[in-house]
Amino acid sequence: LKPYQTSIIEIANSILKGGSIEIENGKKPKVFENKLNQNFDRKEFKELWDSINHKYSYRVSFSSDELVENCISRIKKELEVSKITYSVDVGEQKDAIAQKDIDNSFQRGADSGKKEKFHVDAATSAKYDLVHEIAQRTHLTRRTIVRILVGTKEKLQMFRDNPEEYITKISNLIDEEKASVIVRGIRYNKIDGHFDDTIFNEKHVDFDPQKAFPSKKAIQDYVFVDGSAKGGNSNEMLFARKLEQQQNVKVYAKMPKGFYIPTPMGRYSPDWAIVYESDGERGVYFIAETKGSLDSLSLRKIEESKINCAKSLYNQPSSKVNYDLVHTYDDLVTKVMNILEKHNGEQS
Repeated sequence: LKPYQTSIIEIANSILKGGSIEIENGKKPKVFENKLNQNFDRKEFKELWDSINHKYSYRVSFSSDELVENCISRIKKELEVSKITYSVDVGEQKDAIAQKDIDNSFQRGADSGKKEKFHVDAATSAKYDLVHEIAQRTHLTRRTIVRILVGTKEKLQMFRDNPEEYITKISNLIDEEKASVIVRGIRYNKIDGHFDDTIFNEKHVDFDPQKAFPSKKAIQDYVFVDGSAKGGNSNEMLFARKLEQQQNVKVYAKMPKGFYIPTPMGRYSPDWAIVYESDGERGVYFIAETKGSLDSLSLRKIEESKINCAKSLYNQPSSKVNYDLVHTYDDLVTKVMNILEKHNGEQS
């Protein structure tokens, strides 16, 4: 019993003193802090980080007439609302039934095989201030909403069929068109303040090594991506592996949610910050957004508008940074080569 001497004495003392043994909670979440490593201090990444860690404000200007016209066109093409219906099944309840027939005690009528549906005029059962509801959800003026509704008056019957669905769907369509129009008139300005390096020190609760990708080129020892690190084939995982393998990639970071740019559609956080160097030429600082598909139709309009805001900010002529949407590492290389070719053409 000598190996267990300490534990036995502890138990005996707790009994004699009337105390209790503190048992560690096995369900207590394991917290992992993914700290910055020496790659963060590399000159190349410092230059990239100093180019993007500013905070910004934005101003927008857009034409109300253009917005109204776009909304009317989109609503006419796409707005569909299901009608509220109810069905009636006719039958009779048996007076006396055997134990085995309890579940079938309701005898349907001879015509019950036909499913009879009745439509409900839902708009008469509750009062709605239609203009107010849509204006509140879209943050547009009542006057603008009225113009849109007048332009799509042939769709107003859908409001009577299903008010809640009509309000939700028409508001979403208006929001998406508003986002598209706003992006074309957005202008960013630097303001006081910077993101500091503490945003990278995210604590991961219930740390799962299966979802952590060990890295030698990233600014942290582990990169957390979608999908499993062992055998995972998610788009982000494949992209991270390529960044590790390719000699042209000098250093990179998986950007945390704490880093963002403001947009009219909400905060936007890009996926990657990459320092790429080709054949000893100047390094290219690239901010990348990785999506499973480059088809703009597969992206939600709001997400697409946020990405376009990032392009407006980062791809200004005076910017040292380049931003784009990529699907694979090969897409990244193609875009970087185009940037270098353009730069060399300007120098010659």
